Amino acid sequence: MNKLLVFQLAVQSSYAENVERDAEGDRFDTIQWWFSHDETWRIKTYAIDQDIHTHRIAGPVEEQVAMENTMKHYEDVVARAFVVEFDDLNDEREVSEAMENFGGAPSLEISRNGNHFAFWNPSRLKYMSRTTPT
Repeated sequence: MNKLLVFQLAVQSSYAENVERDAEGDRFDTIQWWFSHDETWRIKTYAIDQDIHTHRIAGPVEEQVAMENTMKHYEDVVARAFVVEFDDLNDEREVSEAMENFGGAPSLEISRNGNHFAFWNPSRLKYMSRTTPT
């Protein structure tokens, strides 16, 4: 079982330019947590410059800990949050149905570079790591 915890933010920002402005339509930042049986990933998307920061956490993290951590730092800009569970990421129908069940776009990006995580990308922007967190 894999699980994705998504926090859609009410802002869009650029890590490189250190700017933040109100979200507009499908242009918003996210904080996402990918949970698998043996590891957890924290994913932050920056909508202005389509930047993504991923951080692998060895071992599992409790969903409640991820929620509390995110709310501690982003509570003032969280627009909505939801959780999606997947039994089989290779089953495109299951993935699409699971994503649509929460009422949002069914777009799930699955990492193909040897890492084992996925993230929600409803506007289908071309996210890539453009900066390195300090």
